[in-house]
Amino acid sequence: MSETLISVIIPVYNAAPYLERCLASICAQSFECLEIICVNDGSTDDSAQILECLAAKDARIRIISQANAGQSVARNAGLSAACGKYVGFVDADDWLDRDFYQKLYQAAVDSSAEIVQCGFKAVSADKSKCREFVPGKYEGFVSCIRALGGGFVWNKLYKRDFLSACGLSFTEGLIFEDVLFAVEAIYRAGRIIIIGGSGYNYFSNPESTVNNGALAVRRQTDSLKVVRRLLDFAVRENLSAEEELALKGFICAQMVQPENLSSKSEYETYLRLLGAHPLLKRKYRRALRRKIFNFFTIFGRKNGCLCF
Repeated sequence: MSETLISVIIPVYNAAPYLERCLASICAQSFECLEIICVNDGSTDDSAQILECLAAKDARIRIISQANAGQSVARNAGLSAACGKYVGFVDADDWLDRDFYQKLYQAAVDSSAEIVQCGFKAVSADKSKCREFVPGKYEGFVSCIRALGGGFVWNKLYKRDFLSACGLSFTEGLIFEDVLFAVEAIYRAGRIIIIGGSGYNYFSNPESTVNNGALAVRRQTDSLKVVRRLLDFAVRENLSAEEELALKGFICAQMVQPENLSSKSEYETYLRLLGAHPLLKRKYRRALRRKIFNFFTIFGRKNGCLCF
């Protein structure tokens, strides 16, 4: 087999309905010098058997099996096993356009960048929405954090030696561990290359952690934990006032959702942490309007009338 240039890491937990689509899209990449590391995180469905079947057809697929420990542990296991010069992450229910890694790799080589990213398509059962970012070379934490557009790791390619030298790994036991990883990575790199187009297809899976209603309370709790860790990071790294303000803007945009602001006390918690950021105030007003609307909608249904 040719030299491994990209290691693709896929955490797998009960992803049987989506695995073949995901791995078929990776195996069919126009960029062939890659290894595909599938970390079976204690799946209880047919995921293990599907992985074995697919690995028998493509020697680039490697399987790591572990007791269920969560996505961050699975990603870290994949990082430890990776051999490629670059590392990419894919979620097991997503899929890639054929030239996704070819474009990212070429941009990384041409620019000698530690991190390269592109846009993506958010796909649900009934619609698809493309999200692209302004192409360019961004340097300095302020410029990078404003261009990042979210704490996603799956629409990027990372230089593996860079991750290793910085000791970067995923914080275990948190739902939003990728946000911490993405922010610290761009801070350490000090530069990010964004290319045009979108080649990653992000599937809005109703059963995923992001959409699982049963995990709503944990999402809120973990979101606040991640916010505090990001602010601790700012203190630890002695960020300048401008860098800290840019980080707080990122936190307001990406981490503070309406469900995080369902009460005045929760809003005041974020207010103490982030200060009177205008985006935080706007989101709180939006959360209040949603809460009032939901109340009158439920009230109207119970009383047989339509309320606006």
